[in-house]
Amino acid sequence: MFKKSQKGFTLIEALIVIVIIGIIAAVAIPKFANSKADSETKTCQGNLSIIQSAIAHYKFDNGSDPATVAALVTGGYLEVAPKCPSGGTYSITSGVIACSETGHTLGT
Repeated sequence: MFKKSQKGFTLIEALIVIVIIGIIAAVAIPKFANSKADSETKTCQGNLSIIQSAIAHYKFDNGSDPATVAALVTGGYLEVAPKCPSGGTYSITSGVIACSETGHTLGT
């Protein structure tokens, strides 16, 4: 006869816990990875909106579009030039701001 005097988990119980942790990790990790990219895109879109507003004020005051984002800072329309969190660059073409990163567009 066996006497159960040891305390602890059986191998089956330990395996079940490991499988459950694996399933949770498989679901959670991709969600966290996507949320970083989504937050960078949303931050960039916010920056684009702010710059576009500054372009409109610049055009109203000066009668023409600014050539660069730096011109908006120099003119006092922006305190600092916003930076894309993904490393993209902002450019102004025909009075419309754009980011060089794919998917970072104004209004989407």
